[in-house]
Amino acid sequence: MRPLLKRWTRREIGRLAAFTLLAPHVARSQSRPKVLVVGGGSGGATLANCLSDGAVSDVTIIEPKRAYTTCFFSNLYLAGLRTFAELTHSYDALARRPGVTMIHDVATMIDPATRTVRLGGGATLSYDRLVVAAGSAIREDTIEGYDAAAMHLMPHAWKAGEQTLTLRRQLEGIGLPCIVKPVHLGSSIGVGKADTVEEVRALLPAIFRLDNQALLEPFVPNLVEYNLAVTRAGGAVRTSAIECPKRAEELLDFRQKYMSGGDGKIGSKGEGGDSQGMLSLTREINPALPAALEANLRRWAAAAFEAIDGTGAPRIDFYCNEATGEVWLNEVNPCPGSFGYFLWEAADPPIRFTALLSLLIDEAVARHRDSQLPDDPVPAEARLLRRP
Repeated sequence: MRPLLKRWTRREIGRLAAFTLLAPHVARSQSRPKVLVVGGGSGGATLANCLSDGAVSDVTIIEPKRAYTTCFFSNLYLAGLRTFAELTHSYDALARRPGVTMIHDVATMIDPATRTVRLGGGATLSYDRLVVAAGSAIREDTIEGYDAAAMHLMPHAWKAGEQTLTLRRQLEGIGLPCIVKPVHLGSSIGVGKADTVEEVRALLPAIFRLDNQALLEPFVPNLVEYNLAVTRAGGAVRTSAIECPKRAEELLDFRQKYMSGGDGKIGSKGEGGDSQGMLSLTREINPALPAALEANLRRWAAAAFEAIDGTGAPRIDFYCNEATGEVWLNEVNPCPGSFGYFLWEAADPPIRFTALLSLLIDEAVARHRDSQLPDDPVPAEARLLRRP
C-alpha cells in the first residue's frame, strides 16, 4: 500500500510553487515564462534558487550589490565568533545556475500595465511574473538629527554591511578595562569594572538579575564626575550649582555614593539654611573650576535639556579625564534623588526646596493642561451624530 503523503524536498516544493506561480502563462505559451526578481536578498535569492533548474522558467535578478551580507548572524561577528567574510555571500554560484541571469543595477520604475521594469542604467526589462523582494532600508529623514553623519557616530546596524563594520570598530574601541552596568538602573546600581573578557562574562549574570539589558562603556582613567541640574524657570533655561562627587576608589558605586562618610544625616529640605549632613562628606558643591570648563558644562547641559525637550529638573552627569581634560556627557537623570534640591540651594540665585517643588508642580499642571484634547475633538462639520 502506497503512503498518501511523501516527504517533500525543498527543491520539489520550489518546483510546485513555480508551477503554481506560472501555470496561467504556461497554458498560453509553450515558451518558458520570464520571472523578474527585484532584490537579491535572502528572500529574492532563495526564490530564484528554487526556480533555477532552467526547465520551468527564466529568472532574472536585479540587485545593485555584488555580494550580500546577512544581518542575521551579525551578532556572532560582533562577538568575534565569526568573520565578516562568513557573513558575506557572492552571487557567482547563483548566477551560474541554469536559467538564471544576474543584473547588477537598480530598478527605478515598475509599469504593471506593460509588464516592464526600468533600470537605472536605462534598460527596460519585460516579465511574465514579477517578484519585488527589495527588503527594508533605514530612512534618514524620520528622526530629527539622525542623518547619515549621525549614523556613522551612532550606528543602528539594522542593515548589514558598513553599519555592521562600524559598530564592530566602536565595540573594539571600548577596549579593556571597561565598565559593565545595567541599562535602566541609576545610582550606579550593579556597576562593575572588568579588566578581562572573563570578568565581563562574570559580571553579566548579576546584571541580568537586575535588568534585561547590559551596557558596556569605556573605562575613564583619572575620572572626575561633574553633575548639574537643569530646569525651565520664567521661560528661560536655568542651571544649578555644580557638584563633584568624592571617591575613595576608582569606581563610584552605590555604596560610595550613599552609604559612606556620615552618621545617617542627609540634610534638611526646609526653607531655612543650606543642606548639611553627609552632603559635604560625599561631594564638593561648586568646586573651583577653570572658567572655560564651567561655561562648557553649563552650555552642554542646557543644550542636552533643549535637545530632549526637557521638563522638570533633570540632572545632567558628565565624566572627565582630569589628566587630559576630555569631557563626556554620561547620562540624563530625569528624576535625581530628592530632585537634586541641594544643587538648587547652592545655585546663584538659590532656589529653596519649597520653591523648587512649587515650580515643578506648576510646570506639570501647565503641561498637562496644554496636552489635553477638547471635550469634543471632532469638527462640527464631520460629526455623524447630533450633539446635545
